[in-house]
Amino acid sequence: MMSTRTYSDAVDHLNSLQSNAATLEALRMGKSRMDSLAIPEMVEYLGRIGYTPEDLNRLNVIHITGTKGKGSTSAFTDSILRHAKHEWKVVAVRERIRINGAPLSEDQFAKFLFDVWDRLEKNDKREHPETSTMPAYFRFVTLVAYHAFLTLGVDATILEVGVGGMYDSTNIVPKPVVTGVSALGLDHTAVLGKTIQDIAWQKGGIYKAGFEGVPALTVNQPEEGFEVLKQRAQDKKLHGKEKDASSFFDHVVFCTNVTYADGGFKGDLTSKSIPEKDLAHLTTQHELATAWASLIPSFPSHHIHVLPSIQHAINLVHDLRTTDEQSKVDVLVSGSLHLVGGVIEVAGLSEVAL
Repeated sequence: MMSTRTYSDAVDHLNSLQSNAATLEALRMGKSRMDSLAIPEMVEYLGRIGYTPEDLNRLNVIHITGTKGKGSTSAFTDSILRHAKHEWKVVAVRERIRINGAPLSEDQFAKFLFDVWDRLEKNDKREHPETSTMPAYFRFVTLVAYHAFLTLGVDATILEVGVGGMYDSTNIVPKPVVTGVSALGLDHTAVLGKTIQDIAWQKGGIYKAGFEGVPALTVNQPEEGFEVLKQRAQDKKLHGKEKDASSFFDHVVFCTNVTYADGGFKGDLTSKSIPEKDLAHLTTQHELATAWASLIPSFPSHHIHVLPSIQHAINLVHDLRTTDEQSKVDVLVSGSLHLVGGVIEVAGLSEVAL
C-alpha cells in the first residue's frame, strides 16, 4: 500500500486497471462469457463495497444510452436539473464524475477512489472464481461514482452508458426514474453487433420491466432500429405510445416582434430592421408557418397562427386557457431579444423573469 493517497496516486491506481480498449478486446475474444457475466459480476462488485442494487434507486437515475447525442442529452438534462435547483451527478478520471456540473475535486476523487479500492481488497469473496479481484477501468469508475453519489446524498443522477446498454456496468439500477435512447448508429460493432437491429437490441437493454411509471423513451430512429426498440419495450410490458416532437405543442404562433397591437414598440425594444412592406404583409411569419406545416404535416392547420404583434399572441394564449382558474398554460418563446423581451413586457412578467 502506498504511503500517500493523493489525487496523483489515485490516478496511478486507476490506470493500473485494465483499460477500456483492453476490455473491448476481451469482449471480442470471449463475447458470450462477458455478456453472461457482465451484470452478475458488476452486482457482485457493488456488494463487495457495501451496497445493493436497490440502494441505487435512491439516486433517482436518469439512464441514457445511444450512439449519437447521448452526451448532448445528458448536458441538456444537466441544465434542466440545475436550473430546477437539483443536485445531479453524471458518470462520465475526475471529469467523469460531476457535482452540479463541476468535476469532483482532486481530494474528493482520491478519497472516494481509495474507499472503493480498500473495500474491494478487504472483501475478496467472489461467487465467480474467474472474476478478477479488481474490476476493469470503466467498471471501477462507475463503482466510484455510485459510492460518491450515495455518500453525498444526491437528488438526481444522470447516468450515461459506457458501451451499449444491456451488459453495461451502469445497467444495474433496478428502478431508474426514466430511461432514454438517443440516435442510433453503427458503433462498437465488434461488441454490439454489425447491424442497427443488433445495436438497438443492446441499447434497448436499459429499459426496465416490472415497474409501473418508469418511462422508456427514444427519439426518432431508423425504422429497423425503432422496431427493435419497440419490441424491447413490449417484451417488458411497457405501454407503447408514439409521440413526435410536434405533439408536445398544441398551438404554434408566428408573430412579429412588434410589441403592441396598435403597432407600437416598447421604447427599449424598438426594432427598425424589418422592411415595412414585409411587416405589413407578415411575409416572414407566413413563410415560417408554411415551413412548419410542411415539416410536420400532421399538425392541425387551424392551430398554426400568424399574428401581427406580441400583444396579439399573448391575447391568443389567454383566449386558449380554459375557464378553470387553476389551469396552467406552458409557453415556449423562441426568437430575438425583442420578441422575448416583448413577451415579458406584455405578459407582465418583469418581476419574475430571470
